[in-house]
Amino acid sequence: MGTTVQAQTAPAESVPPIVWQNVSQATDHWLWMALYDAQVERAAGTLGAHWSEDGVPLRLTLCYRRSIKREWLIEAAQTHLPDGLSPPLQAAVGGLHERYRDVAPGDCYRLTHLPDGRTQLALNGALQFETRTPGFKALYFGLWLGDEPLSVALKEALTRNL
Repeated sequence: MGTTVQAQTAPAESVPPIVWQNVSQATDHWLWMALYDAQVERAAGTLGAHWSEDGVPLRLTLCYRRSIKREWLIEAAQTHLPDGLSPPLQAAVGGLHERYRDVAPGDCYRLTHLPDGRTQLALNGALQFETRTPGFKALYFGLWLGDEPLSVALKEALTRNL
């Protein structure tokens, strides 16, 4: 008589949901045109830590007021990303850029960094891209919040309470 071995499954870990707190919001302009509304949220209880730390959950939502082609989104990002990225960071950036889509008024991209190290990009709530590449959070959120932002005025407004 043979023995039957039944696979044991570990109980699913219960991960508490993140309580997001709005930190700041502002509208980005190009010349006289409003391009998008931006909102930054942090996980409750993380206000003492710097936004760029990998363990700090952070969410940036961009809701567009105008149609923008994906090529323009990519070009703007590429112009402000530093040269000489490591191969893993370059691959992660390339993967995210492949997932960009044209946006129309009312579309919203959401860039989210979670406590487990994942950074996700969603368009209108649908997940488009995810990476666990170390340093990606600081690099890509840095396009809006870092030392060489897409818009200095927007950065100042978004980081005032960050």
